[in-house]
Amino acid sequence: MSKYIKHKLVGALLCLGVGMIVLIYAFSDTQKEEIHSYLLGFVLGILAVAVYFLILVFSSLKSEKIKHHIEMKETDERYKYIYHMAMACTFRLSISIEAIASIACAFLNQMSLARELGLLVGMQLILYLVFYLIIKIKN
Repeated sequence: MSKYIKHKLVGALLCLGVGMIVLIYAFSDTQKEEIHSYLLGFVLGILAVAVYFLILVFSSLKSEKIKHHIEMKETDERYKYIYHMAMACTFRLSISIEAIASIACAFLNQMSLARELGLLVGMQLILYLVFYLIIKIKN
């Protein structure tokens, strides 16, 4: 089993474990309907990711062609570039959405939510700067 497939398996098991814990908590605790629906949505998302990774891992174990394709993706620079560009676009879009939502909340006089969203945007940008500097120094 390659390193890439092992990472996918660990990620799948981690997502599955967290999803099951949150699902058990959601059904065992009597909380507000809003929190209950949020937790169920979170669980559905994280379990979908776990199922995808598990299907990927088990299909690679059964088929040599799929395993070869996955191992090729590990070393192919084009796949790495596409992955990194997708992550970068996702980061930029999520930061933009959070910033716009924070401004909208401030205009709608929802200052506690605006403050939380603004704090998240700031933390993400600081983390980006820290990792940028670390990677720049390493390379």
